[in-house]
Amino acid sequence: ALPISTTKTTTITAKDAISGQSLLCDVFVNDIKRIEIRTTSRDLIVDDVPKSLQVQAFDVKGNVFTSLSHHPFVWRLVSFDGKDDPSVYSRILSYLDSRYETSQANLKLERIGMKGDMILVEGLATGLVKVEATLSHSIWKHVSSCDVILQVIENVHLF
Repeated sequence: ALPISTTKTTTITAKDAISGQSLLCDVFVNDIKRIEIRTTSRDLIVDDVPKSLQVQAFDVKGNVFTSLSHHPFVWRLVSFDGKDDPSVYSRILSYLDSRYETSQANLKLERIGMKGDMILVEGLATGLVKVEATLSHSIWKHVSSCDVILQVIENVHLF
């Protein structure tokens, strides 16, 4: 049996006062069922460019949300083995303090001390680190946090 969808829909109409031309847009709003961290690679290179990690959200049917803009997240570096301090291996960078681009929504959240759906992670020393993301608003308490394990490796130079 297919899961029951909680999708809410509405149609927005805009009308040009001069031409009389109307535009219609259907908007679909749904509940988040689960989140995942998306990355192009699970490797981080020591003293290299930081890696961008982004949260993707899915509804009950597995459909991907087009945007998580303006949703604050709690991002944490977590010990991979429960013993080591994860800040030895990597750190989360602020987009405000970097030369990398992100959405205005992420920048706005960073200006008030929060993080959005996308972060930068920098490799500091070789090892394994777990990066965890959680939706921070209480209306999403039913959504489990997600994590990704990154391997921090040395930059190998071949001569």
